[in-house]
Amino acid sequence: MSEHVHPVVSRRRFLAGAAGAAGAAILAACGGGSTATNTPTPTPSAASIAPTLSPSSPTTGTTAASAPAVVATPAAASAVAPSGPVASVAAPSAVANAPKGGTLTHAIVGTDAKSFHPYLTTDTVSGAYQGNVYGGGLIKYDDNTLDLVGDVAETFTISPDKKTYTFTLRDTTWSDGTPLTTDDYVWTYQQVIKPENKYPYLENFGDIVSFTATDPKTLVVTLKDAYVTGLITAGSSITPLPKHIWEKLDWSDPTKNPEINAPTVSSGPWKLKEWKRDDHATFVANDRYWEGRPNIDTLTTRNF
Repeated sequence: MSEHVHPVVSRRRFLAGAAGAAGAAILAACGGGSTATNTPTPTPSAASIAPTLSPSSPTTGTTAASAPAVVATPAAASAVAPSGPVASVAAPSAVANAPKGGTLTHAIVGTDAKSFHPYLTTDTVSGAYQGNVYGGGLIKYDDNTLDLVGDVAETFTISPDKKTYTFTLRDTTWSDGTPLTTDDYVWTYQQVIKPENKYPYLENFGDIVSFTATDPKTLVVTLKDAYVTGLITAGSSITPLPKHIWEKLDWSDPTKNPEINAPTVSSGPWKLKEWKRDDHATFVANDRYWEGRPNIDTLTTRNF
């Protein structure tokens, strides 16, 4: 089921959206976002019209008022991208048939991440690293409708008074094969709300009355009142940490908890291979990621 809500998002989802906006800006800069102008464009003569499109010519998002006419030869027709949003150009089969293997290397400029601890950092780079290795969000936005739908929660229900949200988890595991269960969510929640653990966004939990599990796959979150953003509060507040690893370790001291800077267990699409601070971080594909192993074998972020 889904529920239309006010577009308030968690910090991590906001960062992901910001990255998408940056990509859109790059496309626009390359000509993908041009719009019609009111300046008349003279009709070119037949002799001046090239029989095919130049590979460097913008082909999407350009209207008749700003783009020269093109002779409709078969060669030209095959070079023209379909009209509409850029995201709609690629057919679904293109994703299914994407090449597999290899390494993707990209760069960040400026300050490197602080740590892999999701509940002790506030910077963007740390959030990106953490998003690689820690998944587990209960809900997400549908790519096509922007409705809220299940993520790690296969299904969810909302009580008639709109205060209680019940999530049923999919069968998922941590990268070491240990089942990811409601125990991980509840244990993480209990640590996060302790004032002594100094979560920077502790006020985000002020609307939650209880966060409990009735069995390993059923999580029940009750709020103080009915809110238009209630589903987001209930379903996006906790990214679970692996209880079977973390419960034996210190919550905030990396000298007593090596998982803070070098997590060994992942629930996201990637596992950390190596992090050399202020130089690079290398991740390898998580074969047990519930949405499917990434097509790329290795992801490297270099710091400049």
